[in-house]
Amino acid sequence: MSEYILQSSKRFTASGDYLKDLNPQQLQAVTAEDGPCMVIAGAGSGKTRVVTCRVAYLMEKGIPAENILLVTFTQKAAKEMLQRASGLISNDISKLWGGTFHHISNLILRKHASKIGFKSDYTILDNADSQDLINICRQETTPKQTGKLFPKARVLQDILGLSINTREHIKLVIDKKYPHLDEFTQDIQRVFSKYEKKKKNINALDFDDLLDKFLILLSENENIREFYSNSFRYILVDEYQDTNLLQSEILDILASRWRNLMVVGDDFQSIYSFRGARYDNILEFPQKYTDAKVFTVDINYRSTPHILNFANCVISSARHKFKKGLIPQRKEGVNPIVVPTIDVYQQASFIAQRIFELYEEGIRLSDIAVLYRAHFHSMELQMELTKRGIPFWTRSGLRFFEQAHIKDILSYMRIIENKKDQIPWMRLLKHIPKIGEVTADKIYNQMANSSHPFDLTAAKIGISKIAEGELNRLIQLLKKLDNEKMHTEPSSIIQTILKDIYTAYLETTYTDWSRRLEDIQQLARFAKTYSSCASFVSELALMGGIRAEDMFELKAEEKGLILSTVHQAKGLEWKVVFIMSLVEGYFPSYKAQNAEEREEEKRLFYVALTRAKDQLYLTYPVVSMRSNSPWSQNSPSSFLSEIDEGAYEEWSLK
Repeated sequence: MSEYILQSSKRFTASGDYLKDLNPQQLQAVTAEDGPCMVIAGAGSGKTRVVTCRVAYLMEKGIPAENILLVTFTQKAAKEMLQRASGLISNDISKLWGGTFHHISNLILRKHASKIGFKSDYTILDNADSQDLINICRQETTPKQTGKLFPKARVLQDILGLSINTREHIKLVIDKKYPHLDEFTQDIQRVFSKYEKKKKNINALDFDDLLDKFLILLSENENIREFYSNSFRYILVDEYQDTNLLQSEILDILASRWRNLMVVGDDFQSIYSFRGARYDNILEFPQKYTDAKVFTVDINYRSTPHILNFANCVISSARHKFKKGLIPQRKEGVNPIVVPTIDVYQQASFIAQRIFELYEEGIRLSDIAVLYRAHFHSMELQMELTKRGIPFWTRSGLRFFEQAHIKDILSYMRIIENKKDQIPWMRLLKHIPKIGEVTADKIYNQMANSSHPFDLTAAKIGISKIAEGELNRLIQLLKKLDNEKMHTEPSSIIQTILKDIYTAYLETTYTDWSRRLEDIQQLARFAKTYSSCASFVSELALMGGIRAEDMFELKAEEKGLILSTVHQAKGLEWKVVFIMSLVEGYFPSYKAQNAEEREEEKRLFYVALTRAKDQLYLTYPVVSMRSNSPWSQNSPSSFLSEIDEGAYEEWSLK
């Protein structure tokens, strides 16, 4: 047997000087002198290269790895950046502190857990564990009887998380995001008090605790604060525009000794305020650090000049921003195409046909993306793609008709068409508090064996008082729908379900309840094209049985067309991008009521535009169905009116 000797210390040394590969803008940022720095890096400008080369540059200057802190928003990003930096230099970077805010916080808290009242072997609760523990506390708390459902654990978790990350009181968070839960404020606070005690008793922290307790540790322990602020001589932060107030405060403390804080981001890609991200963090950095050096990196390597010209028109009309414009490195391209369509069905037909043509021209489906502001905007397109056999997958979650709330609504409609249909019965019964699989099965069997299932009352079944009232409400609603179905259109049936039961269920069950409500309203608009509940349910059942992947012969390397919300598409790129449903109320969203919210919508549009490398298509339906009228005229998105006419070509469909 031959022997092979491992040499763990032998390292690959990159050939050539990596600084020579940087453009002048990048080079200035990478080689910046000590002191606070902010790098405003536009879309497609090589932001990752700036960060990795900065790490390599500091190491080659003789800065020990353990004195450098690199903070990213995903562990994957940190790993990739450190791997790239390691490939540029011969230095050992294994001792460099790199990772997410939560990762860094956990490493330090483990060493000083006793200072915050925990043992060093504390358990980290993931989101599911946290919800389970909150649910236990929820069940132990008896809310005042208001006739409304008490919010579920995932909603409570979201309220607590927003409170911690935005540094706002629980009541203020409820008033802002969950005003319909205002009457439960005291009960919610009682649940959280129990939750904090239980975590302490079982020696556990959740994700939000990692940051909150880390800030407390630094703020209340001078020796620990001085040790780490002295240790981290250089701090680099990626995607700074996405930081919240809590994260910003942590960074300020850690950078207080050396003040060598370099933040990298793009103010015009700040689109996560709904998660607690604070746009002012990046805007106010030069005021907070008055001696900060600001570098602009805006040479774009991704998109054609024509796409960037379009995007620059959007940037130029923004109110609060750092001065910049994307400068194209590529020389050739074609104008973006704006396509008005008669309605959402023609919009879907155009997009599907054009995608098929692009595929036949040699562009892989996985190099094409369709982006939209909200998931429900893609409903008609998903149906059209399925009919045509074009395979797709959604980054924005499940396909439209596979989503839980859509299946819930269809379950009500299936039951009134077939009272013995077990699957929808079991689904809706398990929505009721205190009713699980076994009890639901028992209830269903009694109903299935009854000649008049809707005449069955909860009292006859033998369930808890808590469940009894909700079951009676469900049965009464189903009886009402059954009596009305012959002379009521399916769209009205959906509205009745929402009004009588389901809106309240959404509000107390999901953190994104308003988005799900929009989906259902879109389903109701679509249902207007059907004359009966039976035809509507049957058609959707047939649609659900067809998978485009089964009808389209893909090449081995293909993964299918990508459908995504713009939020889910951030950081990605495709050769061809379609942005659909560009009408007022959709994109920008009708929820954007003030100037600040409208500005974030504009930034979101910019993010969508800058995902495209070669071709960009923008579509909007001239008319749409509304809840209160058969058809209504749409106003094209105000974003389109801000674009110079010469910056795009318009197609007229025949």
